[in-house]
Amino acid sequence: MPPTAGLGVGIDRLCMIMTNQPSIQDVLFFPQMKPEKPATGFTAKEAEQLGIRSELFPIIQKLGIQSVEQLKSMKASKLFNDVCGMRKKMKLEDVKNPTQEEVEGWLR
Repeated sequence: MPPTAGLGVGIDRLCMIMTNQPSIQDVLFFPQMKPEKPATGFTAKEAEQLGIRSELFPIIQKLGIQSVEQLKSMKASKLFNDVCGMRKKMKLEDVKNPTQEEVEGWLR
């Protein structure tokens, strides 16, 4: 094998990059190797009660936030950056970015 300068990319990581998956667990071939994902307890109704706009809820789900407690444990600046970045990644140009103050209001 020729020298790879310390770069060792396996098939699973290559598939993860090619399919734009956030986790390597999403591309594992054998189902028995995948850990079971718990059912999400975070609903759109709970998000609405926190002041999260309905068009932002799919972005929150895509970030892997599965409960209100998990959401409230995040730092406002990180959550703001993650939501804005995921909106861009999901190509949702028609959805307006939340403001920093809006995100801070979700965490109160």
